[in-house]
Amino acid sequence: MVRIVPDPSRKDAFDALARSLEAKEEVRVLFVCGANICRSPYMEMKFEREMNAKPCPGKKVIAASGGFMTSPRIHTFTVKRLLETGVSAGRVGAFSPRSMRKHKEELEAVDLIISPTREIIEGLVPRRYRDKAFLLSEAANGTIDDVEDPVLIPGYDEYVAVLDRIDTYIPLLVQQLRRAWAC
Repeated sequence: MVRIVPDPSRKDAFDALARSLEAKEEVRVLFVCGANICRSPYMEMKFEREMNAKPCPGKKVIAASGGFMTSPRIHTFTVKRLLETGVSAGRVGAFSPRSMRKHKEELEAVDLIISPTREIIEGLVPRRYRDKAFLLSEAANGTIDDVEDPVLIPGYDEYVAVLDRIDTYIPLLVQQLRRAWAC
């Protein structure tokens, strides 16, 4: 796990963007990763579950996810962990990985882009959208913590350890957004 001294201006930029969305009735949040089979679908569904547990009155928050490579299905370990943590089988079963290369219009349409690593933001998110793209940990609590891709981790427990790091940040992200939106 690599933690780097955060850039306070990035946290300030996230806070300002979040506050600017307060008046919007509908806010779109896009979670991105490499192939949309491990981290981004996990972030999407956990964020959706956390946000829906206590919705903001008068605000519809739409979560989606995507990757920058094409993949046929969500990773089996991600499916297993989502089900273990209470995400419904119907919700998990309805998920289909999406390539942002095929859905470029989504990058334009969303209000906020969240990534597990800086590498994805800097290397895959087109420059014109980077002002609304933030590292998950940076948005959640102002730290820099790149959550590595677990796709090649062969053991379930080690794979889950990566997803558990995401679980520490999602409630904090939701808390930051609720605070910015006064709900």
